[in-house]
Amino acid sequence: MKIRAAFWLPALLGLGVDLLSKYLMFALLPEKGQRLPILSPLLVLQHEENRGGVFGVLQGRGYVFAVLSVIALG
Repeated sequence: MKIRAAFWLPALLGLGVDLLSKYLMFALLPEKGQRLPILSPLLVLQHEENRGGVFGVLQGRGYVFAVLSVIALG
């Protein structure tokens, strides 16, 4: 039972932090390309979107990832 908690607690915490950070980013920077200096010039948040896979691979081809996900589930 402890092993399940050791997995689920960090997983759910990580999911919550990820969703909160995305919500805050879109709330603070609604337009693509907008910048918010935090500790300028060391730390600047900028709204960018990746519509592909890792490092932008296969931009605009979401169907490839959908097919690969279905295959992986099988």
